[in-house]
Amino acid sequence: MGKPILITALLGLMVLVGGPGWGSYLETDPETTTGGDDRIVPPEPVGNEITRLLGRVEVGRAFTTRNMMVFPLYVEGGTDETSYVTLDDAIAGGLLKVYEKGQGRVQEVIVRNTSRSTIFLMAGEIISGAKQNRVIATDVLLRADGPEVAVPVYCVERGRWAGDKMSFTTEKSFANAALRDMAQSKAGQEVVWEEVKRVSAEAGVESKTGNFQDVVNDKAVKEALDEYGKIMPEPPRRCIGVAIAINNQVIGVELFANEALFTELWPKIRRGYALDAYPMFDEYQKTRWLRLIDERDVRNFLDRVNEARFARRDGIDLGFMYSIRGDGLSGEGLVHGTSVVHVNFTQTRPRPVPIRRDPIIMEENAPRGGDDRQMEGE
Repeated sequence: MGKPILITALLGLMVLVGGPGWGSYLETDPETTTGGDDRIVPPEPVGNEITRLLGRVEVGRAFTTRNMMVFPLYVEGGTDETSYVTLDDAIAGGLLKVYEKGQGRVQEVIVRNTSRSTIFLMAGEIISGAKQNRVIATDVLLRADGPEVAVPVYCVERGRWAGDKMSFTTEKSFANAALRDMAQSKAGQEVVWEEVKRVSAEAGVESKTGNFQDVVNDKAVKEALDEYGKIMPEPPRRCIGVAIAINNQVIGVELFANEALFTELWPKIRRGYALDAYPMFDEYQKTRWLRLIDERDVRNFLDRVNEARFARRDGIDLGFMYSIRGDGLSGEGLVHGTSVVHVNFTQTRPRPVPIRRDPIIMEENAPRGGDDRQMEGE
């Protein structure tokens, strides 16, 4: 009789401690101050909304122009079919009001969605007018017919604090990758001004007010950026984002909730990255024959996000944000419900590209297909 008693006792002990391999944990309601409300709940799914999305991403064959490579990113399975309205379309259609807070506050503007649609504002978008031009510092999702909302911004026009109107418009401009990353990571106004100054000097553009928009509007810069407009002029079907490489280094990744939202925003995103690419073209010319990067490098970059640190906070209006910091990368992601509306990563410390025995050497503007995809695990 001794053995049955011993087995019964051991089984009882396993129940009390949860047993080996049991996927449960003890959660206590923080509002409860008395005993008896502890409950056993299932474990959280592995990862989060962003890492799960990245796990479904397939990397397509690159489009190339000059020293920029664009890898289309596809996703298997369903996507969020919400019809989001962009900043440019919302202002043009009179659906969105953007204006100074009170008599003006450098690091905040007020927005109000007066429409019946959900409006998406993307970090890095430039708004112009009012007392000085600003760059939006974080992704924002605005509810239909919502209240006034304060949106964090940075000044990108240091020498002006005046204007006949208190409202903003848009010239469909977008920050270069470094400038947006500074805004998202709260680097500080002085750092942002220094980046605008650097971009202006690199472009050979003098602006009386230190205006980022003056760089974008410069004739020579426009012509240079137009060259990059030839790269992936129309996103392939089912493409929901891109990975961008400049001078044989993955610089950034953009992923959106669906094909329609990405297609709408792709032209301005492309010009933003082109601002970083065109001054580096001469350097690229010296080593263009060493273009070794391919889909595997992009996949490796995406996989590094799984090891990054994610800090969650409430969104400005709808949804919530993840701040992402990892080994040589940083970024942000906006999630609404279970859908990733937008996530972007920037490489902050480029890694040397390993020399392979099977280097991929491509000619200018080739290949053009973008439809050969690198499946995870291939």
